[in-house]
Amino acid sequence: MISIILGHKGSGKTKRLISCVNQAVETSKGNVVCVEKETKLTYDVNYQARLIATDDYEIKGYASFFGFLAGVCAGNHDITDVLVDATLRIGGRDYNELASFLDWTMQQTIDTLMSMHMDYIIVRHKNSGIPAVIGRHAKASVINAGDGAHAHPSQAFLDAVTPVHAVISVGEGNTYGHPIQAILARYEAMRITIHRTDKEGSIVFTTTGGEPIKK
Repeated sequence: MISIILGHKGSGKTKRLISCVNQAVETSKGNVVCVEKETKLTYDVNYQARLIATDDYEIKGYASFFGFLAGVCAGNHDITDVLVDATLRIGGRDYNELASFLDWTMQQTIDTLMSMHMDYIIVRHKNSGIPAVIGRHAKASVINAGDGAHAHPSQAFLDAVTPVHAVISVGEGNTYGHPIQAILARYEAMRITIHRTDKEGSIVFTTTGGEPIKK
């Protein structure tokens, strides 16, 4: 998904992006790419991140920039994060084109999911409203497993499905406080067994239609 850092010149946007790049390198199980206009961040970001300077390529406008990013991702299916510094300097200050660029990137993500012929997409995201955006574009049913500070799943959902186990995919030391205490209390009140990837590592269940068996 897309996060945009906005602010006046000198407000610390690049410093925050550098922090995001370095954090992504620490938590990603794939490759992290940092795109900048010029080669300025070499000594600021983790050496494991791939730095790309767009000045080395003939990029003119957001359509060209989108094609460039698509090519980068197509050449490496292990990329998990792409972070861009100085987007307006790279693509230009045509804000209508910028809006189209952001829409293209979102649509490409959804199209990739739809190519897998999914009936349901379960979304957990640190930014509020992302599941709703996906729901407007996707042809599959979208289940909001929690976005931003919103407490999900709801009590009504839990009452409807009455789960025995709850698997929480969560990175150790994540910055958005997942899982929140209110959700854990909700599970505990219903005597749902909680499994967390930050404490147990990879979690695998198998079933033949009856009670699932954890491996």
